[in-house]
Amino acid sequence: PHPVMAGFQNAAALLLLLVQCGNVLGFEHHVPFSKVLAHGAEVRPLSIAVALVSGLAMWHAKRLLPRVPPLLTGLAAGTMAYYVLAVAGLGAQLGPVLGAAPSFFDIASGTLPALAGLVRHPQFADLLPAMLTSALSLAVVASIDALLCARLLSAQCGDRQLVRLGLGNMAAACVGGITSGFNLGPSLANRAFGGRSRASVLVNAGATLLTLVALMPLVAWLPRAVLSGAIVVIAIQHVDPWTVRSE
Repeated sequence: PHPVMAGFQNAAALLLLLVQCGNVLGFEHHVPFSKVLAHGAEVRPLSIAVALVSGLAMWHAKRLLPRVPPLLTGLAAGTMAYYVLAVAGLGAQLGPVLGAAPSFFDIASGTLPALAGLVRHPQFADLLPAMLTSALSLAVVASIDALLCARLLSAQCGDRQLVRLGLGNMAAACVGGITSGFNLGPSLANRAFGGRSRASVLVNAGATLLTLVALMPLVAWLPRAVLSGAIVVIAIQHVDPWTVRSE
């Protein structure tokens, strides 16, 4: 039923928005959105301003730079504002950047040995039922998410697409990936700029792989508030239109 799918979509959008609170407010460490008010003394005002610049630039990107994907416009504008303020000596009022992360190769090379060690664990048989039921739950959620995203994109999502999604998740798990489904943000941007063929999907996947393999040192300098400001816009845009019209 459409109200069920709308509730699923709206809940996802709301959670996506709420979990950005800590980064938008400039906290140095992770703070759950339910405890944000208890950390009011740690708020960095200019971090909010940077997130606002990023979000507004992304929201109005089609009018400002119609040939550039809105997400890139928002990230560029917010990052520029962040580093201009930092150079001006206001770094203490800004939130942190993403920072360094383990490389793709470090994660991938350690995953298969870890899986082999899990299989040899003395309690593996006892853990197997919980692992299988958890895997089934993730598969069901990913399938619902794929169907929802396909509906939003006016695309077909049959059994073969779900099988490909499952195989992709299994392959990703072997190199340290997490369960995923349709990536709605890039898909919407791809279609908005004319991408309809399989080649556009391959180009997107290739760009993602290049970022993971070679560009992570550059991504580490991206301010968290900038990324969260863009994600807030994505969350707002993904609220179910039927729900908005029915109010």
